[in-house]
Amino acid sequence: MKLPRPSGPTLLFFLPMLALPLGMLVISIMAVTQPVSVHPEPEPAPAAPEEPPEPTRVYHDFLTPITLSLPANRGTLNVEIGVALPETFDRALEKTLLNKPDAILGNLASVIHGAVETQGSADDPTQLRALISEVLLQAINDNLVAMGEPPDILEVLIVDWALLR
Repeated sequence: MKLPRPSGPTLLFFLPMLALPLGMLVISIMAVTQPVSVHPEPEPAPAAPEEPPEPTRVYHDFLTPITLSLPANRGTLNVEIGVALPETFDRALEKTLLNKPDAILGNLASVIHGAVETQGSADDPTQLRALISEVLLQAINDNLVAMGEPPDILEVLIVDWALLR
């Protein structure tokens, strides 16, 4: 038996037709077997020390203003203040400020008067206002310690003030 042999024109037709699928097979094998390039992970930057977040603040204002006469007859000062305190679960300090404002505000006029006498800043309103905030913060915290409370006042806010000459 004699096997049929393809003729020359038939081979010229089928060989180019097989080139495309064979080429795709070779390309897909190369794509699958290529090594994967792995980039090294960058070194993490040294972590900056994290600062603890500031406590959430609660603001409390006092209804009673502080009124005093400045030394050397330089006028009358009327100051309304508020305080910033840390927010706590039981709000014990805020309750103390609400229930006993006289114990906290009682000596603040004399503290301001003494600070103005020593600093001599009654002539400049800008210096006077800055001095009042600093002095009152220390005085209110001292009053809280004298009452047996923690000195947790963060800031004294001057809500309103008037300097009458």
